[in-house]
Amino acid sequence: MSAKYLVILNPAAAGGKARPRWARVASHFGPGEVEMLETSRAGHARRLASQYAHLHEVVIAAGGDGTIREVASGLADAGSGVLGILPVGTGNDFAHNFDIPSDLAGAVDVLFAGYRTACDLGRVDWEENGSQHTDYFANAIGAGFDAQVALNVDRFKRLGGLPAYAAAIVRTLFSLRMPEARVLLDGLEVFAGPLLTGGAGNGRRLAGGLFITPDAIVNDRAFDMWLIRDPAVRRILYLLPSLTRGGHVGAPEVFIERGQRLVIESPAGLPVQADGDVLAERAVRIEIELIPEALTVCAPLRFG
Repeated sequence: MSAKYLVILNPAAAGGKARPRWARVASHFGPGEVEMLETSRAGHARRLASQYAHLHEVVIAAGGDGTIREVASGLADAGSGVLGILPVGTGNDFAHNFDIPSDLAGAVDVLFAGYRTACDLGRVDWEENGSQHTDYFANAIGAGFDAQVALNVDRFKRLGGLPAYAAAIVRTLFSLRMPEARVLLDGLEVFAGPLLTGGAGNGRRLAGGLFITPDAIVNDRAFDMWLIRDPAVRRILYLLPSLTRGGHVGAPEVFIERGQRLVIESPAGLPVQADGDVLAERAVRIEIELIPEALTVCAPLRFG
């Protein structure tokens, strides 16, 4: 008989501290109740989740947002399964949407409580270098500035959480680019011109605590789509701190609207990140689509 819980652990999460953190709570599970598998490379968590989902009641992502995204993608590939979360990553933004404590002992207690919450999932199709690609995301996806930050954040992950992203933001500002883009929301053109960043939030925050879509709810059958359009550098310096409290909403450069399908086209190409993982460096067409209630999470909602 298979264990009730399968833990897919990313040992590189939390600056390499994920394995000892898991070891401190592994004894909370009963004999034979949990199996643990470690990932060894990008995409490994997705393959493990897809392969073993049918053998376990709950598949637990032990890592950060990237690990959660891969496990959620694997469950989507398998067409079944329940996602559990042990938040041991840099940002832990998706976990913020749920009443999951930051301490792992409390997070294990949430798993044992038996909650089941149906949530929306995102699918993204993009074109880069003449090739077509498809992937999924659980929390948020962005093209432009935020994806460039994700490209830069690896060198600062030792700082942890928001400080790591803040350092990456500063570095990104020194190489700022805002290529021409055309944006369609649910089939209607909403913008054409220089674009700083655009994307879709299933959850409320990204990048370790930036509330770019502060009113998003993960199970409302819609994304909160955002665009930040051609701001001057001094305005960027004003807007970035306001993201930590959602204070950018209503600014003239900012567009936020609910929808289910977002298309961004840019002949020069844009970097793309999904849940902090860089998917592309110069995508010329990005199609983002909502899949309603395609993900079941073993936790109660904090918002909604």
